[in-house]
Amino acid sequence: MVNKRPSYKDMDRDGDGITGHEKGLSNQGPNWVSENTGKLVVAGVVFIIVMFILSIIQDANAAKEASGN
Repeated sequence: MVNKRPSYKDMDRDGDGITGHEKGLSNQGPNWVSENTGKLVVAGVVFIIVMFILSIIQDANAAKEASGN
């Protein structure tokens, strides 16, 4: 019988053939959204604030060009 061992690419330190990345993905599931809701909300608020500031700057530049200065 042929000994079917996974290739070295599939092996990790403990030799079970499951890498830490795969374990992490299997443990994540849809719960990462609820665990990171605060971070997602903060990221959304920061994005909105940055876009608001950029629009103010563009409006100021457009007004400056329209006045001829």
